[in-house]
Amino acid sequence: MSNRRVAILVPPENPGASADQADTFLQAREISECLTILGKEALTVSFGPDRDDTAALLRRYDPAVVVNLVEDVPEGAEHLHLATALLDRLGLRHTGAPTAALAALGDKRHVKAVLLEAHL
Repeated sequence: MSNRRVAILVPPENPGASADQADTFLQAREISECLTILGKEALTVSFGPDRDDTAALLRRYDPAVVVNLVEDVPEGAEHLHLATALLDRLGLRHTGAPTAALAALGDKRHVKAVLLEAHL
């Protein structure tokens, strides 16, 4: 990978976050430290309420890949795909599930129908 930059996408920091949510930021710090040891440049980016700011920052940074740690969005779990949709629109490769899978999982009725169809 000639581009040595990696972005780490996290949800907005919440001071009153649960232990599970706070762990996301610990993971981001650990990933950043490991990337630095490997000679990569790491930047942690918040997937905050102003998505235009997030997009502009990612465009300027131009990472080779984005480590997606967004597991919670203010709009609710059924909108979790918004983070990867933004990355897709920007043409950025990212870790984790693809947008279509996250969008499908956000629709509980659809998931139930697919599971029933598969006899699960």
